[in-house]
Amino acid sequence: MILTTDTPRYNEQMNRNRQNDQSSKISRPKVGLALGGGGARGFAHIGALQVLLENEIPIDMVAGTSMGGIIGSSCVCGLDLDKLLLLLKKLDLHDLLGVPQSPLPEMVERTASEYLFQRKGWRTADQEKTLKLIQFFKLLTHDKSFDEVDIPFACVAADVDTGEEIVMDHGKISRALAASAALPGIHDPVRWEGHLLVDGGIIDRVPIRVAVSLGAEIVIAVNVSGELSDYVGTSLEVIRQSMSITGQALMRTQLELMYARLGEKLLIVTPDVSGIKTLALDEIDAPVKSGREAMEAALPEIQRILETSQTSV
Repeated sequence: MILTTDTPRYNEQMNRNRQNDQSSKISRPKVGLALGGGGARGFAHIGALQVLLENEIPIDMVAGTSMGGIIGSSCVCGLDLDKLLLLLKKLDLHDLLGVPQSPLPEMVERTASEYLFQRKGWRTADQEKTLKLIQFFKLLTHDKSFDEVDIPFACVAADVDTGEEIVMDHGKISRALAASAALPGIHDPVRWEGHLLVDGGIIDRVPIRVAVSLGAEIVIAVNVSGELSDYVGTSLEVIRQSMSITGQALMRTQLELMYARLGEKLLIVTPDVSGIKTLALDEIDAPVKSGREAMEAALPEIQRILETSQTSV
């Protein structure tokens, strides 16, 4: 019932924005969203999107990485955000998404099994966990393809064999989301058009460039990346911290390049999600609240940029 609302607020707002644009003699630049990855911290995107819709900020295209892709796809597929929030609170997301609360034991078991028994069937066929993930995303997106949504949408993953960034903008959205959110060591890589793909956050945490490639002239980017740990005391924590350092360095370089290209037409919103762990999928209210607060604080600047970028036709 929740997944089949016929007149979600999102679609009503998008239609109203289009009608306003058509009837007005003012031409405005296209506005794109770039929603970053960050596991449970990505629930902040729900709060951020609620603020944009409530204030009639136009959204012309959406690019997402990992959880950013999941929340972004829900919008472009017509789900009402308030009902999506209620749904997520009722579900066991750890089970549905195949994410254990403590992933280390499962990662060790999987690695040992693959090493000792050469169980690598995921290279040639979807395994049970992948199929379950895809099925959940089919329900969330009404099993739509990219060409069936009114708002252009794309999500990002990384090719585990080549390290290439893969932008998925055609075919079934459900498979693309499974690939974009496939956590290394927890999920198997997901097959997509000859590629084996894992979580896009490895290579492009906040897909601003992808939003621009979809046609965005102004980009509102929501960054939900975690901060570095203040203290590391185990070998595993050293590995995690090292990966975080590398990821943050890559992200800084990407952001600098996009700032140089877009200037003030790139607005990065950073909710305070420092206290949210990546795999804490049962913590929804706190990141949503942080997303709302961060977008509300950014709203005057967004409105200013939109106003100053309009031109008469």
